[in-house]
Parts: sequence; structure tokens; C-alpha cells
Amino acid sequence: MAEGKLSLHDLDLIVRQTDDLPAMPGAVARVVELTDPQVVAESGAADVLNRAARACGADAALAARVIRLAGGAHRRAAPSVPAAVRLLGIDALRAAVLSNKVFVRNGTEPAGGPLDRRELWLHNLTVALASRLLAERLASPGEGDEAYLAGLMHDVGILLLSESLPKSYARAAGGLSTGMSLAECEKRSIGVDHLAAGRRLAQHWGLGPAAQSAAWLHHMPGGAIPDSAPKAQLARVVALANVLAKRRASACGGASAGATCEAMMRQLRLTDADLAEVDEQLDEQLELHADLLALADEPVRPVRVDWLSRANVELGRLGTRLGLGQRLLAARAGAFAELTDFAADLGAEANLPEVLLRIAGRFAASDEPAGCVAAYSLDDRAGAMLAVRAEARASGDAPGGAQPAQWRTFALAAGWHTLAAPHAADAPHDVLRGLLGSVEGWAGWMDLDNTRHVPLICGGRWLGGVIAPAGLDDAARHDAVAPSLALVLGLVQQRSCAEAVSEELAGASRLLADARQELAEASVFAAVGDLAAGAGHELNTPLAVVSGRAQLMRDKARDPEQRRTWQTIAEQAQRISDIITDLMDFARPAVPEPQVLDARSVLDEAARAFSSSHHPQAESCKVDIEVDGDVPRLSADAGQLQAVLAALLENAAGAVGDGGRIAMSAASDAGRRCVLLRVQDDGPGMNGDTLRRVWTPFYSAQKAGRRRGLGLAKAKRYTENNGGKIWIDSEPGRGTIVSVQLPAAAANAREDEAEHGDPQDGASTGGG
Repeated sequence: MAEGKLSLHDLDLIVRQTDDLPAMPGAVARVVELTDPQVVAESGAADVLNRAARACGADAALAARVIRLAGGAHRRAAPSVPAAVRLLGIDALRAAVLSNKVFVRNGTEPAGGPLDRRELWLHNLTVALASRLLAERLASPGEGDEAYLAGLMHDVGILLLSESLPKSYARAAGGLSTGMSLAECEKRSIGVDHLAAGRRLAQHWGLGPAAQSAAWLHHMPGGAIPDSAPKAQLARVVALANVLAKRRASACGGASAGATCEAMMRQLRLTDADLAEVDEQLDEQLELHADLLALADEPVRPVRVDWLSRANVELGRLGTRLGLGQRLLAARAGAFAELTDFAADLGAEANLPEVLLRIAGRFAASDEPAGCVAAYSLDDRAGAMLAVRAEARASGDAPGGAQPAQWRTFALAAGWHTLAAPHAADAPHDVLRGLLGSVEGWAGWMDLDNTRHVPLICGGRWLGGVIAPAGLDDAARHDAVAPSLALVLGLVQQRSCAEAVSEELAGASRLLADARQELAEASVFAAVGDLAAGAGHELNTPLAVVSGRAQLMRDKARDPEQRRTWQTIAEQAQRISDIITDLMDFARPAVPEPQVLDARSVLDEAARAFSSSHHPQAESCKVDIEVDGDVPRLSADAGQLQAVLAALLENAAGAVGDGGRIAMSAASDAGRRCVLLRVQDDGPGMNGDTLRRVWTPFYSAQKAGRRRGLGLAKAKRYTENNGGKIWIDSEPGRGTIVSVQLPAAAANAREDEAEHGDPQDGASTGGG
């Protein structure tokens, strides 16, 4: 591309055409020597990978190369250079480094100048070490490796622009002598700065959100980095580390070595003492990494440079691309066949357990049945894991194998949602231990020693996973099909969550309706209470006068007819007074005085009182009483409870008529926390309209000549006044059962808890 001022579109073209960046020769030589087959045989693969990771982690170009290749091979970004190196392995790592460009001074960048590659390399390493120390200082030890990588990559845009446009970038760097910042010089000479270039390259290469934000925002004051930016806290850490490195006079660019970092410290809640300690630790870290710092000055023979730069660049790049392409094509071909079968087996309305079983079935299909496959789903709202185990089966068998699927649920450990999503290479033991706190629940259920874990991740969210035998089918095909299965699992999880929310909203609507009804009833009761109080005050005095004069005239009258007339007037005046008294008592019942009562005694007394009352059916109706042997004593106001039972008995007697039978019973719930009193009749029962209005004051389904209709309404008020519940079960032609639930006496509850432990909640008490 011809050099000149670039647009962002031009920058995107440069990014897409860039496969690698030139690495320092010393770092390349170190990795090549370490990965030599003879060295590997002598030192062991694990030691070689650790040492090679240190060398790659000291050079931004090599670090970006291995992370990009590891992400391409495994379809996800590696969080750190050591993780990427382990994913690639020794052979792929050696090929990647051999095929990478090597920086050779071309005369456009004078040694010791503002863009001296050696100084830039040392600056990047210093910022990476400082970023790790700051992240650990901020109590984020798990982000140390991520912060190191972000710090190492923060100036990757400089490498991109200086490699792609060497002459223009040399002119831009020359502008630093005018006092402008490097980014300002880049914008003026090239049209774009290394901040935008670094961000786009990090995005294109899949270096992770922390590296992207660090490359883009590291020149911004910490307080100016918005919380909405990806990995905003790590971006602030890298910005502060960049200032610290420049203050140590080991940076490139136009910023002053004495740049203030007070605002950044305040944003990160760090003190001067913290910064001083980080500076001291940074000195120690630089000493520990002296061997890596020395790589910047390690001479490389021209023959080696020529070999690395010419012979292996195209060959290694082509081999890497062909290898990745071949593996991906094979995996995608198998994945396409898997998904076709999966979609054919699955209905559009499949629920979560069905989808989970089908996922296990896809992984359980193999030409050599062995072991079992388990698939699990993570539930954020419930903090639980739902898992199913299916027997591995031969291709063509029914899903789930010969044995029926087994289901289990596990409680997720506290803080599990803060875990980083696992890699396919992570051991099942480690994954389950992080999720559940231990693997005891899986012991004997799955053989975790000879299995591999395939995470199901969609949109960056860890939704579930599959644990399958390590040698089961083609692992590459399973890894390829996993994202599509994760998408299906995520959609079903969202649908299940939406259904649960809908059910909760429906329940909330019912509660709201009940609360509205209770509020309306309370308003009615308050109005009735005010009306009764006012009426009682205004009417009782004239009623007393009327009643008294009527009685006086009755006593003076000589004619029997006149005496009956005056007696009727006195009785009706008293009836009006009784109605007012009942209304006041209904609307504003007295505060109960709870007593410890025996259930049988309460029922016996209510039956005797009814039999001796003036009720029309008092003598003809028979009342049967049945009390369970283990009914505890109850707590209630004796007078108000007798009024409740009297109202229920009168109502039942009116329903059964002369010669009918009424049954009264007492029982307790499973936990002996409540006593349940019932009054049952075999009368005609109630229809729906009557049931809806049965608690309404003055309402009665009886014909003319009925009582005033306050009996059931008062029974409900008195029951609730004593902390109880009352409800009616009735149908036309099936009679009526009225249930009154009252709390058991505290002494009974304590005795039962001491004898049986904490009681469980009883069955639903129905509704009235």
C-alpha cells in the first residue's frame, strides 16, 4: 500500500493483510533453541514449554502470534501466553516462531532514537510486569496474567504502523521534537494513531478484551476511562503502569517522564505507599527477568536472520495455514453431520431436560461404546446444575443407550459465576471442583479420570458442558459442534427462564389481586366501623328513650292488644341496638386475649351452647364431634372462638334443616404448629356466586325471614383477629365444610421441636 494519510478503512485493510509482526531476533533464537528436539528430549516437554512461554511472553510480536494461532486452532482466545503455548504444543510453537518475521534494523530507525526497537521492547516488558504487580496489589491475583498480557500488547499499534509504513512512521516519529505527543504526530503525518491501530489489530487477532482496551486507552487518564469500556479496570491498570514505566525513563514516545499519576491512583484507590512498594517490587521483577532483558541485545548472525526471514516465513506460514485449515474443515464436516442429526431429532418445543439429553446423546454416539457421557446445564437464577448421564452407544442406537438416562441436580458453589470459562483442555476434576466446591457428588457416577470436558459457551457465557470418555469419537469434531449445541442450549435456557418469569409474574398478579381485595375489604371494614360508631352514638340515645317509653306504656296499658303493640316496639328498638352493636364489634373487634385451650373442650362447649340456644334447629339437629388423639392445645381468645363456632353451627343448622346432622372435628398439621377445626354439614351446598359473596356482611342466600347475615363475616373477622385462617369447601349437592386454622399453643410447638426436631411445613391450607 502506498504510504500517505490513511483513513480508518485503509487501516482495516492493513490489519486484515497483516499475519505477523517482526519479533526481536534474540527472543526468536531463544524459542528456536529451546524447542530443538534434542533439548526437548533432555529437558522434558513441560520444562521446555514453561521456558518457551517466558521467552514468548517477553516479546509482543511473538506473544500475539502464539495467542492468535492458539485461538484459531481451538476456536477461542487464550487468556495468557503460557495458556496459548500449552494449547499449541512444542511442534506447533516451533513452527509458529520459525515462520514469524524477525526485526532487522533498516536504517530508518536510528539506535537510541524515539522509536528504537530495543527501547520499545524493554518498555513493553516493563509495563507488562508493572501491570501484573498493580493487578495483584488491587486484590485481583486471578487477573495477573491477563494484566501482564494487556501491558505487553499496549503498544502493538506502534509495531503495526512502523512495519506497514516505515517511511511515513519515521517522519511521524521525527515530530516528537516539536513537543507533540506520539499519537498527535501519527495523526498529523499518517492520518491514524497507534491507539486505533492497536485496538483494531487486537480485535482482528482475537487477543482478548483486556488487550484491546489497553492498546486503545493506555494514554487516557485513569479517571477518563469509562466503566462501560471492556475490562475498564485492567485498562486503568495498564495506563498507570505505562506512566510508571515512563517515569523510570525506559519508555518511548513523547510523554514527559515526570507525568503525574495522582488521578489514576485515586481512580484505583492506591496510595503513595502502594506505588512506592510497586516500584520496589518492579525493581525485583526486572532483576528476575534479567535473562529476558538481555535478549534485546543478543546478537544474531546474518545467516540465521536470512534463514528465519526468507526460507521459513512463507513455508512456515503456508504450513500453519494449511494445517489449521485441514483440521477445521474436517471438524466442520463432522460437525455439520452431527448438527443435521441433532436438528432432526429435536422438536421446536423441546424443553431443557430434553435438549440436555439430546446433547448427551450426540456425544455418546460412537463406533466403540465405552463408559458414559454426562451433559449439564448451569442455572444462574437457582444457583444449581442440572446433569444427565447417558450410556455411550454405537452409531445407530437409540439416544441415551440401552440403559435409561439418570438425572441429578447439584448446588453450585458460592462465587461460581466469577470463574473464567474453561478450556476444552481443562480436566473435568478441576472444572467440577470450581463449580461445586468438590467432586464428591460425581464419585461413582462418572469416571472423571478417563474423560475430557467440553464446555458449552455462547456469547461469552458459560452455559453448561459435556463430560465424555477421552477416546470417544473425534475430539476435534466435538469441539467444532460444541458452539452450535451451546447456542441451542442457550436459547432453551432463555425460554425456560422466560417461562419461569411468566409464572412468577402470574403468581405476583394473583398476590396483587388478593392484596387489592384485602385492601378493599379493609376499606369497607373501616367505613363500616366509622358508620357503626357514628350510628351507635347518634341512635343509641333515642333508641333508649323509645325502648324505655315503650316499656312504660306497656306496663300502663290495660288492653292486651295495646300491651302487645308496646312490647313489639320495645323488642324492635332493642333489635336495632343489637344490630348496631354487632356492626361495631364486626368492624372493630376487641383485641384478643389468647388462652391455651383444649380442642375437645372447645368443641364440646360450642355444641352445648348451640343445643341450648334459641336457634330454630337447636333441638332437632344432632352435632357429632371427633378429635384426633394427637391434637395439640391451641391458642386463641376463648370468647371470640366460641362466637366463631356458634356462627358456623347456626349456618350449618340452617342448611340441613330439622333433623339434620352436623359434624365437628379437630386435627393438627404435620408439624403440630396449627390446629384445624372443621364444621361439616350435608346440606344442599353452595354455588359459585354464593361462595364469592359468602363473607360479605349482610349477605345471605336464605329466603325472607333470615337473620341479619353477619354470622360468617364475623367468623372470618374473629378468626383472622386471632392469627388464623378460615375457608370453605362446598359444591351444590355435596354439602359444606368450613375449616378454621388456628396456631397451636407455644408450649406444644416447643415440646414437638424438642421431640422431633424442626417440623416441616404442613400441607396447603386451601383458601377461603
